[in-house]
Amino acid sequence: MNKTTLYLVRTAAAAISEKKGVDIIAYNVSAVSSITDYYLVASGLNTVHLKALFNDTRLVMKSQGINCWRMSGNQESGWIVADYIDFIVHFFKKDVRAYYQIDLLWQNAPKLDFRVAP
Repeated sequence: MNKTTLYLVRTAAAAISEKKGVDIIAYNVSAVSSITDYYLVASGLNTVHLKALFNDTRLVMKSQGINCWRMSGNQESGWIVADYIDFIVHFFKKDVRAYYQIDLLWQNAPKLDFRVAP
């Protein structure tokens, strides 16, 4: 089966959601970035949750035959970045995401919003 980048982004978002990640949004930056096609951004509640989100997503992607090419950051910093080449996942603690306002960088990019309505 040929897995498209969009399919893999949705798979990663589902893995994050299953682990109770919040504020999950994918930005399609393929028209403006030479680095990647999508940035997937998600928040965790605390450092332990952040690590669990990263680990579970890594395992789900590995089961799809996709390995994390590079990882940066750690749960203590409140920000973990996982590079899957065609898409990059940013895992944040909520306060760190608010501080860096990373969503403003891609606010004009088309987005897939995986947030669940209350």
